[in-house]
Amino acid sequence: MKVDYNSTTGMWTSDLTYNAKLAASFSGLVGLKDLEYKGKSQASAAKGNNAYMDIYMMLDISSSMGIGATDADTAAMVKLIGCAFGCHETSYKKQYYDLPRSKGIRMRIDVLRDAAQKLVDSAITTDAGTGKVRLAAYQFSDKVTTLQTITTNLSAVKTKLAAVDLPTYEDGTYVSRAMKQMSTTVTSSGDGSASNKAKSFVFLITDGVEDTIYVGGAKPSAPGPYGAWGSTSAIDPTLCNTLKANGVTVAVLYTAYIKFSGWQYDSLVKPFDTNIPNNLKACASTGFFFQASSASEINAAMLAMFQSAVKATTPRLTN
Repeated sequence: MKVDYNSTTGMWTSDLTYNAKLAASFSGLVGLKDLEYKGKSQASAAKGNNAYMDIYMMLDISSSMGIGATDADTAAMVKLIGCAFGCHETSYKKQYYDLPRSKGIRMRIDVLRDAAQKLVDSAITTDAGTGKVRLAAYQFSDKVTTLQTITTNLSAVKTKLAAVDLPTYEDGTYVSRAMKQMSTTVTSSGDGSASNKAKSFVFLITDGVEDTIYVGGAKPSAPGPYGAWGSTSAIDPTLCNTLKANGVTVAVLYTAYIKFSGWQYDSLVKPFDTNIPNNLKACASTGFFFQASSASEINAAMLAMFQSAVKATTPRLTN
């Protein structure tokens, strides 16, 4: 057996030549005592990730991502400003957003930003300059903002992610609008064998709550139950169907709510909180649902999402 590595193609190849003689019961009838078998088998596999993959990150930056990053951060925020969220609208941003930050209080949005950039670091290491891993980044609340369209310039994506932060106006969480837009952006997926046949992934990172209070008051698309004013609910689990039907792998990270006492949670989230992980799991492709709460868990989960995508695109040995 001969094994070689081609540094140009990035492929391992193995050649197995076999030659065997087997005694045959009936060959003696024609003057043969043995039957000889000869052959050659070849297999190949990539060193690391050798498939083309496109990953579209969808980051939820709505108001609820302004909750304290940990129980301690939330408690400190409530004590300081009387609110569990880092209220960020321009009219009172200085008191309710800048002040907590000046005291070292971290918010969920900070964890999300850090974890997304670490995912890019992992992608840079995996890609190793081959240009086979491409990334795109979007953020959404009541609307979708493009941070970076799909590119091989992974460092540029990391730079753009540094701008991820809460909006400075009364927003909402219009997940249905975001996913419908993504369905028109990512319309197909290949097998990863060439740059024009990249395997496509959408990474949805969200707390899983649709909130239309500040986007016209339209009832969320999910079947309910609903929170106060009928404007909050767990996301509609069918939102990912178009993407999945087009062969796109949908990976979902549920950044689970840290439950806290107060009307904001009791009225707006609690009525359907048990539906959130179930709906998100139904939205995700099989084996691509992740859940995390703490900063370390969110970091680990985002890296696990990426590694799962790499595993799904890594060629296997083939004859």
